[in-house]
Amino acid sequence: MSKIVIFENEKNISNISEDIACKLTNFPPHKRELICQKLLEWWDLQVIFSLCGKRERIIYKLEVQQRLSEISGELERDELSVDFENALLPNDYKPHSMIVNQIELIKGRKVDISQATREEWRARSQRHKWCIERFDMAARIDQYDRLLLETWSDRYERMAEECEDCEGHHKEEQGYQLFRWSFDMAHTQIRSFAPNWNASYYVRGTYQLLSIDLKVGWHPDYKGLLRDEK
Repeated sequence: MSKIVIFENEKNISNISEDIACKLTNFPPHKRELICQKLLEWWDLQVIFSLCGKRERIIYKLEVQQRLSEISGELERDELSVDFENALLPNDYKPHSMIVNQIELIKGRKVDISQATREEWRARSQRHKWCIERFDMAARIDQYDRLLLETWSDRYERMAEECEDCEGHHKEEQGYQLFRWSFDMAHTQIRSFAPNWNASYYVRGTYQLLSIDLKVGWHPDYKGLLRDEK
């Protein structure tokens, strides 16, 4: 008893769920109560482990943040909405110069630039919305980007090797076919971002976003030709 310290105006433990739920402002209101419940279950288990010597006595902030991310992913992993499928490109939205440069290298058409710009904006908007609303989305987006990069790389490397001794016109044709694949076929050949996700604009637009940073390209020699313009 001599070790007990009393603090005035502390929170009432009977209201702890409501207090924590009010702090979960990064999550949708209708999900906060369930997230709070699962977080408290995990916390109580960690306290028991600490008392049993199965973990250190300190529970770090990073652990709590990581668990929140895991809980959010568990609850919402399969509940993604298609927010920009029919969204119209803003009139004042200009295509990124690198998207234009990449397509011009393969003698793409104006309609290719127009469609690429539209899908890039839709994918960019979707990614931004997900990251704002979902605590776990940044890591999932990065993981899916790596999948897209690997799939593109398998096709690009084969094409680049086949075009080593080819003339410029043939390289442009092969590059244009790779570009069209990113639009017409990639979303049907690569697993969806989530099980309930069936919108093609995310894969199409994400490839355009990656092309801005020269992480992907269409012309066999795109890095050497565009590096100075980045």
